[in-house]
Amino acid sequence: MSEYEHLPEEWITKGGFFSRRRLPTGTPVQVAATNNLMLNMALIRPMGIRFDERFGISGGSDILFTRQITHRGGQLIWCDDAVVVDVVPASRLTRQWVVRRAFRSGNGWSLTSLVLADGWRPRLRTRLQLTASGGIRVLGGIARAGYGMVTRSVSQRARGIRTLARGLGMVSGAYGLVYHEYKRKPSEIH
Repeated sequence: MSEYEHLPEEWITKGGFFSRRRLPTGTPVQVAATNNLMLNMALIRPMGIRFDERFGISGGSDILFTRQITHRGGQLIWCDDAVVVDVVPASRLTRQWVVRRAFRSGNGWSLTSLVLADGWRPRLRTRLQLTASGGIRVLGGIARAGYGMVTRSVSQRARGIRTLARGLGMVSGAYGLVYHEYKRKPSEIH
């Protein structure tokens, strides 16, 4: 659940940029964010899974971490009663930020998928699947945003742009482009 430092503009709320999925308690999931994750480390340690430092400034280390758990036979189970309140600062309540986040999300999905693909053949197959899936999102996003412009629907335009950005991120990540969301500017380093 998201709470905002100030009320976001309609384009952001109607675009669902901060909407979080909800599932029935007990639903198995393949991936999870680590902002509200309880793990049995006695089961995780033998898997040899650690947060991958390569994803430190790009984001996605939590996605890779949890995908590795399920990839290696572990289970992640949704608990809908364990609600996290994500306080969104004003700096993230801009169109530019939410579109970049959608791009980074798609980019990170592709990059983590490639890490999980073991060997050149599975990696090639994964690249092709990510290209196709990302390409479909790009085309669908363009169509939805166009439909939103014709019908003057803020929701359709914003959701179309979000889908387009995620698709572009997926395609770029499939070919090794890494978007560094958390890279700080020299003026921010103390």
